[in-house]
Order: sequence, then C-alpha cells, then structure tokens
Amino acid sequence: MILYKFKSLRNFEHVFDILHNERLFCTKYSNLNDPFEGLFLATMHLPSLSGLSYIAFMSAIAGGNYTGKYKVSKKVEDLYYQLEHIKICSLSDNFNDVRLWSHYADGYKGIAIAIDFPDTESVLHKVKYSAELPEFSDTILCAPSPPEVLSRKTNHWEYEAEYRIIQDKDYHSVKGRIKTIYAGQRITECHAEMLKKIIPQGVSMYMTKLNTEKVKIEQDKSL
Repeated sequence: MILYKFKSLRNFEHVFDILHNERLFCTKYSNLNDPFEGLFLATMHLPSLSGLSYIAFMSAIAGGNYTGKYKVSKKVEDLYYQLEHIKICSLSDNFNDVRLWSHYADGYKGIAIAIDFPDTESVLHKVKYSAELPEFSDTILCAPSPPEVLSRKTNHWEYEAEYRIIQDKDYHSVKGRIKTIYAGQRITECHAEMLKKIIPQGVSMYMTKLNTEKVKIEQDKSL
C-alpha cells in the first residue's frame, strides 16, 4: 500500500532526516491541529438503586424513552493510559488532492514522498470519519484504547484520506520503503537540486502538474 507524506521544504533538515535516515518523525498528540482531536462521547450506564429501579423511574418521567444510558464528552487524556507516550505521524493515500498540497506541502512548493507500507503494519491505522464525535463505552473494564480514539475524526477532514502511525516511539523506520518523490510545480530550482543529492538510491523523482480539466494534481516529467 502506497501512502504519501506531504512536506514543506522550509525546514529542509526535516526532509533531509526522512530521506537520509529513512524514518518518519512521530509527534506528540498535543501538537495536532484539529481542535476536536481526541474528543469522544462516552456512553455511561446508570446502576439501579436499592429497592427501586432508577432506570425505570427515569424512564417513567421521560415518557418511556430513557434507557439507562447517557453520554458525556470526554478527552483521550481521560483514559487509563499514559498519553505522553503516544506519538503520531500522519500520512495520506490521496496524492491528487489540491488541498493536501496547499496545506501540507507549502502551497505546492514542497513535496510528497511515496512510501510503501505492508498491510500488516501493526502501528498503522486507517482514520475513520463521521458526522459526529465517535461514541465509546467508557468503564474500567471496557474503555477504548488511545489508537481507537485517535484514529477517528469528523467529516471536515475526510478529504485527507488519512492513515496514522500511532506508537510510543519518536521515529518509525521506513528503510527501503521510500519509492518516489513528487515535487510541487512551485518548487525552487535550488530545492530540487538539493533533493536530487540526498534521495536514496533507486528512488525516482518527478515534477507534478495541474490537471485543469479534473482539477487535481498529477505526475509530470522525471527530474
């Protein structure tokens, strides 16, 4: 499975680290850009009181619609885990979307790095999107794990077609997996020449172009 890491070239040392050391940096959860990141609805179950079913009582006053459950908004920090150890690296399986190039590749002046991931990669999670916050049962015996919460996002971000590496390490090795470098059409000649000097052996590099009919980004000539 080919996934893409979009990168600006403003901090060239970050790109150098990816290509020279063949690894991806995983950042702390708190550095992510979605204000709804890590929020979820916890389904709570109310117990019965002695001598009287509290659920039956509440159902009666609610016109028969009360089920003994209610939802509260929680954060991934509320789970029974040490969140400071959770690190995330975001990728996409969508190479063609103009918004990805604009937001994460410095307005088409950066690059997209194509990386081959095996389907069995245990720390790789496909992000699921929904109109509302995800719902989980949250008890000591039955609670979601941080990867379950952090691989869910609202529909606002669906265009990103995101996959996430979620692990407890700062770096994830992609040694031998980098396949292609795609350069945005606005890349500077200086940056293009610098990239040619550091890409791993056997890795191809291409310019990209705008498809004005389909309004998307496509591969162009080899560099």
